[in-house]
Amino acid sequence: MTEGEKQLIFDIKAKIKKCFLHCDSLKVEKENIEKQNEILKREISRLKESVTDFERKYEVLKMAKSLSDVEADPQVAKQKVTKIVREIDKCIALLNR
Repeated sequence: MTEGEKQLIFDIKAKIKKCFLHCDSLKVEKENIEKQNEILKREISRLKESVTDFERKYEVLKMAKSLSDVEADPQVAKQKVTKIVREIDKCIALLNR
């Protein structure tokens, strides 16, 4: 084997070793990214639950506000309560499907 061939083999081995090291670092980076992705997915899920909770609270507040806006007119209050009961009945019907 000539000196040039030995050098070529040495260079190839060095490049292969460099590729393996790079592959290992990419595997570590991939694992870190996957962990971060899971953390972010959990955070998104938590925030969605929070948004849903706030939407429910907003609807309750809206209903309370609309009922408190009714002055002393019992007929208007009765109509609003009837409307709310109908909405609740619709929700129950949808849940029973």
